[in-house]
Amino acid sequence: MGSEVLPAKGYLDLLHSDLDPQLLYKNIEDDLTTGHAPDVGLEDQDNNLDLFYTVENDGTGEEVCLCSNPGEAYEKIAELAEYVLKDKPEEPVKDLFGSLNQDDALTDGGSEPKTRRRSCSDAPEPKRQKVVHSPGLCSRNSSPAAFPLDASPPEAISLPNFHVQFSVTTITPAGRLPKIFRPPDPALDTEGFQMFLAFLPPSPLGPAVWDNNVYLVEEAIEQAPEIPPLPSEKADKRPESVDAFSRRLKTSLGERCCFVPGERDVLMDRLYVEADLLRRHSENRSWRNADLRAGDPEEKERTTVESLFQMLERNELGANKTALVLGKAGMGKSLLVQKICLDWSGGRFAQFDFVFRFDCRRLSLLQGKRYSLRQLLFAFSVDPQGGGDSNVYRYLLQNPDRVLLIFDGFEELQDLEGFSPCSDSPTRKEPRGIGAVLGGLFQKKALSGCAMLLTSRPRDKLHQYLPRVDKVLEVAGFSPQQAEAYLAGYFEGCSYCGDALDRIKSSPYLSSYCYNPDLCRIVCLVCKSAFETGDGALPSSLTGLLVRFLLQKLGRATDEGASPKHGNVSTLAHIAWSLGQSQHPAPTSIWFPSIQAKEAALRCGIMEPLASSDDGEECGYAFSSFVVENFLAALHLVLAKEIKDKRLTKHLWVPSKPKKSLCSWDLVPRFLAGLLFFRDDRSSSLLFGEEGEVDPEKMIAKKRNSLCRYIRKLEMESFGPDKLLEVFHCVHETEDPFLLQHLALRVRPALSFYGFPFTPPDVYILHSVLRKANKGFALDLRRSSVGSEGLGRLVCLRNVTSFRAPLGDTVQLWERLWETAGDERLRSAVEKFVIDPFKAQTVKDVDDLSALVAMQEKMRCSEAGPSGCDVRGIPAVADLRHLEFALGPACGLKGFKKLVEILGAFPALRHLDLDSQKENEIGDEGAAALSNVLPGLRSLEMLNLSQNKITNLGAEKLANALPSLPSLKTLSVYNNSIGDAGAEDFAKVLPELTSLRVLNVQCNKITAAGAQRLTDSLRKCPHIQSVALWNPKIPHGILKHLRQLDSRIRSL
Repeated sequence: MGSEVLPAKGYLDLLHSDLDPQLLYKNIEDDLTTGHAPDVGLEDQDNNLDLFYTVENDGTGEEVCLCSNPGEAYEKIAELAEYVLKDKPEEPVKDLFGSLNQDDALTDGGSEPKTRRRSCSDAPEPKRQKVVHSPGLCSRNSSPAAFPLDASPPEAISLPNFHVQFSVTTITPAGRLPKIFRPPDPALDTEGFQMFLAFLPPSPLGPAVWDNNVYLVEEAIEQAPEIPPLPSEKADKRPESVDAFSRRLKTSLGERCCFVPGERDVLMDRLYVEADLLRRHSENRSWRNADLRAGDPEEKERTTVESLFQMLERNELGANKTALVLGKAGMGKSLLVQKICLDWSGGRFAQFDFVFRFDCRRLSLLQGKRYSLRQLLFAFSVDPQGGGDSNVYRYLLQNPDRVLLIFDGFEELQDLEGFSPCSDSPTRKEPRGIGAVLGGLFQKKALSGCAMLLTSRPRDKLHQYLPRVDKVLEVAGFSPQQAEAYLAGYFEGCSYCGDALDRIKSSPYLSSYCYNPDLCRIVCLVCKSAFETGDGALPSSLTGLLVRFLLQKLGRATDEGASPKHGNVSTLAHIAWSLGQSQHPAPTSIWFPSIQAKEAALRCGIMEPLASSDDGEECGYAFSSFVVENFLAALHLVLAKEIKDKRLTKHLWVPSKPKKSLCSWDLVPRFLAGLLFFRDDRSSSLLFGEEGEVDPEKMIAKKRNSLCRYIRKLEMESFGPDKLLEVFHCVHETEDPFLLQHLALRVRPALSFYGFPFTPPDVYILHSVLRKANKGFALDLRRSSVGSEGLGRLVCLRNVTSFRAPLGDTVQLWERLWETAGDERLRSAVEKFVIDPFKAQTVKDVDDLSALVAMQEKMRCSEAGPSGCDVRGIPAVADLRHLEFALGPACGLKGFKKLVEILGAFPALRHLDLDSQKENEIGDEGAAALSNVLPGLRSLEMLNLSQNKITNLGAEKLANALPSLPSLKTLSVYNNSIGDAGAEDFAKVLPELTSLRVLNVQCNKITAAGAQRLTDSLRKCPHIQSVALWNPKIPHGILKHLRQLDSRIRSL
């Protein structure tokens, strides 16, 4: 036995080992003497992401599932200790460890004993002894080690020969296992809040040896002074190296995030404007398989960036502590991340000791390289000389709740090779691919408990290795007020500040693009240059804006007095196009034809270095703006000789299912159309080059003609709202009067933009096209994000004859016109509005409908508005005939109570439908509320109350109110819980319902007796044409007999 060696495992691994207890105890004493003990090193932790989450074989054929984290392991140990410490003096001593199953704890024919669960803090008397016959558990410094004791049968051990002594203060999870295991000396141990459970096995030397040891420990406990409670180990002071690394990290982030991107002389705090966010909702809480590109604009809750900051400060991201921020390119996601890092470096978000920011484009360049978690965290946070030591890394692993990880541009990692949730082997020690390390982080197998913030462009669904997301937010861009604040801050201190703002506002098309922070910055730069150089007014198109912006950038990079070169422009255009066509994450140095071309691109600020290798050499680059990248890609399509006719026109609009590399090329079709029709002698030579082997003017003219033929052949009648608006944008960029007139003539008179996410440029373009047309239009803008201001621009056009729009935006528009505008504009907007039919799907829909009714009452009660308006009513309210209600069970009764309050405001209502697949479940309470207002709905012809859990009580209320409906033709109470009493109530009033033609009482709880009463009542109702009577409780034979008595009865 003495020649055996204790395997080098952690103490949790010894929990199910087959080692002889004498050998185990001897090795523990040797560890105490030599200072060696089995432990798991830090390198195992950062490479073995499956630690505490594996299934192993214990040597006897049984599989052991270890805990997913150390805290869970210690909780199980605490539960075992509580079981041992149960105080049951009234019962004889039993075998406590024979079985821990609940079924074995019950005696034959008896019940489970009611005992008070005892927490580990309720320590027993020091001399209390309990006798056991089974395996035990040892723990020191909250580190467990379990082993089986002597395998001798229980009858071979006499009770007086076996004693167990417990010395308990508490259990404190310590994160990792200690290197020393020894019984504590209570008189000397001042660390407090620790537990030692010594389950001593029968000694081969006799019971006296063990008893002596036990009593020595008891005597020491009695003589030990009382130790006051000490703070938790996590609350102890951190190592100085941890604080030093946190300070270095804050300094590094503060220096890198203090300036606005592309404006190295403008401080972030001075120019940053908080854009609005939209909080998305999903029936699937984890957002698995949810389409991130979809979403009803009306169901998105508008919030602010400050709310996200508050969630970070209060640690309210969710159970998984993961939030996803979506947004199209240029909407300010990276600015948001930069602001969060800057605020943390300034002392905000004190609950986080460490914030690590990762640019996913930079991570994607590491494909094929091997990294450990430690290298990933330290190499990408501060300078290589300022990385953290082992103490810092240990603190990170033990305190993951103090860590915030930010991944900017998560979509760049979608196809990263090796992006798997776990490693090939749980014992791998060498660094792994970057994808495997990231997979461990996203699967919460490494740094479990850390907070995580991801930004991404909208995709069809989450990555399969991102298990769950708690919050999904969407960057909505600048509101008009926020854009105005950004413009004012940009020109603050300039002598021409007021003139610059007026010049931008005088160009409504360009100012509409200021909702996009990236484009807003470009507009400001061009406007600033126009005042400094005296270039005059701003361009009239987006293409002209980017041409001037590009010339300014290239001009600054050239030598004084020299002009920008066409070769540099064509090189950048080719790189932008190649980047979109390839799967490479970023261009490298070999993409440039020369070092001079690369230096020119970096010097002018169009491109910027993305990553550096270990020796400091730049190994990746990126375009500083997605708008510039889109413009250069379109410019390549114009310059490329091999792209003609069909190959050219297929790039005008992104197809319905674009390649992943083309998802961010939203502006390429607009720039392509604008460049083919661009006319500026000063800029044409720079963009398109001088005449050489191929005449650029002739080549562009051919492509321009191809575009014109393509647009004339388009069948726009079949286009959806997204593609139709893209055609409008492209034709507007051409500024060609013939194409604009052709577009106005071909657009169909009935335009539906139901559920479309409008942007300010979309509203401007639609208004421009409708204004040029000489025919009337009917617009459907329901559930869109048109907004009250955009709605006002559209519906006030003379050739817009009718419109349907979100009720909330409509009421806001009317209130503004009531306060400020004249009588004519308000009257026009009110008379054109159509609401019939209306379907309420959310509580907000009901609230908006109530606001519409309140607006009508306001108009009726007021003599005239402040602006002199004398509009007395809303025709849409008076003409509403069809109303559906489909809120579902969660909000059905609440929303229906609100709806009942305003039903009387719709005198022409003929169709009230409460049948929904979601089952509104208004119940008897809702039926009673409806019965109170039914007498006022004298035009009602159809009442559908199917699937609402109405019982006999509700049926009675309804039956009493039905005779007050002189026009009722159809009544359905299908699939409720109405019994014979309710059927009898309906049978009593059927003869009074002289207008009723169809009755449906199927799938209720009506029996043969109730069916007979209804059949008898039908004899007095010759006006009724059909009765659906099938119910599961009516025997088939009886129903068949009733059908023979009255042919109007239907079984189905």
